[in-house]
Amino acid sequence: MKKSTLLSGVAILAGVAVAVILLASRKDLSPRAVKRPTLDSLINVHGSPEQGLRVCGKTFRRVRGAPPHFIAVTNTALMLFAYEPFEGTRMLVVCNTNNCSFREIPLGNSVFGNQIGYWGPTKGQMGDIVESVSSSRLSLLAKGFRYVERSELNLSNYTIRITEVQTDVRPPIALDPRTNR
Repeated sequence: MKKSTLLSGVAILAGVAVAVILLASRKDLSPRAVKRPTLDSLINVHGSPEQGLRVCGKTFRRVRGAPPHFIAVTNTALMLFAYEPFEGTRMLVVCNTNNCSFREIPLGNSVFGNQIGYWGPTKGQMGDIVESVSSSRLSLLAKGFRYVERSELNLSNYTIRITEVQTDVRPPIALDPRTNR
């Protein structure tokens, strides 16, 4: 009887150990911001570390915007974020979180993606959002202090098209240094 009790205990402990190992080795699929020190941030006190985003076990370096660095598309399994694979090139990433698939779309002249994460903190004064969702299209809005850009993301062929640009370029205010007016 003691031998069977001992074997049962060992079997239970082995099962718990296997469960812990499997859970620990499972990839964390939820998106999270990551920081990586750069040479500039190590040498210069004013240097910034590189911002990244880890989603579905894959890390994207040099993401644009502010934390959380992504937009979850309402009522879908999609999330959007932008990053620079190399200097001067920005890509919009469409991630399907159900199957962890990624589609990258060149942003070209669109400003969308630069201010992901700013909409909430600025109470809609600036930032990037998804305005509306249809079965195969997303209406995107990029709003800055002096511009509004609307674009359309076609999910059938994964292209982005700018549909409207409004700019408010005001002349600089001239101050008279003698009168401070």
